[in-house]
Amino acid sequence: RLAARDGKNCFVCLAILAFSLLTIEHLLSFVHGGTDNENNLCLACESCNTALGSMPLTKKIELIIVRRGHVSA
Repeated sequence: RLAARDGKNCFVCLAILAFSLLTIEHLLSFVHGGTDNENNLCLACESCNTALGSMPLTKKIELIIVRRGHVSA
């Protein structure tokens, strides 16, 4: 369902990948009160998913902006 909703792009870096290379990322991590609700999930490549880890949502947004190339690291 996520691929149908969002396409086969990494939500973080926007890379187009084969479905088998995408992982499920929780936007709001469990440790910060997140759930498995579809609205809290997105597809991410393994590298981006690992980089995001369980950081707070505000830090995830900052990393997403950098990885999409909108600002320098």
